[in-house]
Amino acid sequence: MSSVFFSIDHKNGTIINKKALPYGTVLDSVMMHISTATSAKKLQVAINDGEYHDWQTTDSLWLRDCHTLHLTVTDESGEMTKNYAVTLNHYDYEPTTFVWNLMSGVALPDLNATYADVVTHGDKAYLVAVVGGSTVLYATDKNNPMLWSLLPTSGLTGACRQIAVAEDGRAWILTEAGKLYQSDNFAQWTEVAPGGNVSALLGGMVWPQGSHTLALLGEKDGKLCFATNIDGVFAWREEAPKSFPVRNFSAQLYRSNNHPMLRVVGGVSRAGEAVDSVWISSNGNDWIALKLDSAAIPASVEKGALVATSSDGNLYYYATEYREGVKRLAVSYSTDKGITWRRGGGPRGCCPPILCMAVGIPLLLSALSGVVPT
Repeated sequence: MSSVFFSIDHKNGTIINKKALPYGTVLDSVMMHISTATSAKKLQVAINDGEYHDWQTTDSLWLRDCHTLHLTVTDESGEMTKNYAVTLNHYDYEPTTFVWNLMSGVALPDLNATYADVVTHGDKAYLVAVVGGSTVLYATDKNNPMLWSLLPTSGLTGACRQIAVAEDGRAWILTEAGKLYQSDNFAQWTEVAPGGNVSALLGGMVWPQGSHTLALLGEKDGKLCFATNIDGVFAWREEAPKSFPVRNFSAQLYRSNNHPMLRVVGGVSRAGEAVDSVWISSNGNDWIALKLDSAAIPASVEKGALVATSSDGNLYYYATEYREGVKRLAVSYSTDKGITWRRGGGPRGCCPPILCMAVGIPLLLSALSGVVPT
C-alpha cells in the first residue's frame, strides 16, 4: 500500500485514496503503513464495524472484506482523541471493459427519420428528429428513459440539421434551409437572424457571464470561417483550417477550471474526408487542435457518439469504421479529461445492428446516462 496516495481531511475526519485501486487488487493481507505525529500516544484500528485494536507499526490487517477502516488517535495526555474513517476506493469491475445490454420495455418513438439526435438538460432528455421534412421533439426522464412523450412545439418549421444546448437550457436549431431557431423550453421556438450564411453549429455556452455565445461555422466570400453569435450580435472570426470538420462531428459542452468549454470530435471535412481529430475552444472564437497519436480517433464518415462516465469523468467516443469492406464499431477513450486519447478494443466482426443504429441516433441510451460498465 506504500504506492497508494491517501488524502486526509482533518476537519471531517476522512481519509481516502481518490484514485481507485486497480481491478483485481488482492487485499487478503496487506501491510498498512500508518504513522502518526510524535504527539500521538496511541493508535487504534477497527475494520468495518468490528472492534478496535491497538495498532503496531509492524501489524498486518486482513482486508478481504474491508470497505472502511476506522482509526482513533489519542494524544500524549490520553485526554484528547480524533476519529478518522479510511475508505479503500477500488474498482469492483474491470473499468476498461463494457458489456452492452439491450434495455427491455423502452418505448422509443416509432420513427422513419432522416435525422435524429439526443440532447439533455436537467433531468430530461430530448430526442429531435426529422420526419417527412418536419422537425419533431420527444422528451423523457433522463434517469429512466422508458417512455417518450411527443412535445407540442410552436414557431419551428423545416428540417433540423443540428441542435445545440447551453448549460442553462437555451437551445438552438439550425435547419437545412439555413434558418436559426432559439428556445428556452424546447417547446416554443423563435426564429432569430443567424447573421450570416451559417452551415454548422459548434455549440452554445453561457459566456461571458450573463450572456449566451453560439459558436458557428459559415460561408464568407467562398471561404469556411468561424463565427459567433453573442446575444444576437453576429461576428465573423478566422478562416477554419481545411482539416476542421464541417458535418457529422460530435460536439460537447463541458467545464474546465470552472469555465465552459466546447469540444468537437471526429466528423467529415469540407473535402469529404473523415476527420480523426479533437478540437477545443474556450470562447467559440479560437479553436485548438489537440496533438494526438496517429489513428487515436476512429475515422468515420458517419456521426459518432461522445459520452462520459459520471463516476470518473472518463470520455468515450464511439464511431463506425469500414475495414476490408466490413462495417465495425470502434471506440477511443480518454482518462485525462479529453487531452490524450487511446484506441479501445471493440467487438469483433461486423458491428451489431443495435450498435449501428445507436451510432445513427448517437448511442441513444448511453448518451443519456453515460456508459455503464458491468
